[in-house]
Amino acid sequence: MAVSAAALLGGSVANAADNTVMAKAATDVTQQSDALRNAERYSGIINDGVRLRFRQDVRTAGIIVEYVNVERRSDRHQIEFWLVTLMRICRQVTDSRVTPRHLRRDAPPAEFRIFFGTDVEFGADADEIVFSARVTSLPVGA
Repeated sequence: MAVSAAALLGGSVANAADNTVMAKAATDVTQQSDALRNAERYSGIINDGVRLRFRQDVRTAGIIVEYVNVERRSDRHQIEFWLVTLMRICRQVTDSRVTPRHLRRDAPPAEFRIFFGTDVEFGADADEIVFSARVTSLPVGA
């Protein structure tokens, strides 16, 4: 029996559909910061178990994955699916190999360092992809 990539990442058909909607929302803007704000907005509409929160200051910008009525540590594959999918969407909509400054995660797999291209903060209290602030001004779509 063949296993889909979404299943390997802990996703389901619903997750794939959720992320398709979020990727579409990300392409209806001109800058990465707008795409991340839309991802935050749409996450609350299309998924009642996961909420994205975008934060930005003068040095960094981050997208935090928060869990609603789900114990964060009990659903490791779902968390990994969201982090990988968000990174793929960021790279796709900017048509670049964007790498975060760092990744915060409780206990990520070893492959995360290679995929994200950065160090991973183990034992973090939150699941977050942190970019330099300049990444938010990258143009989206073309």
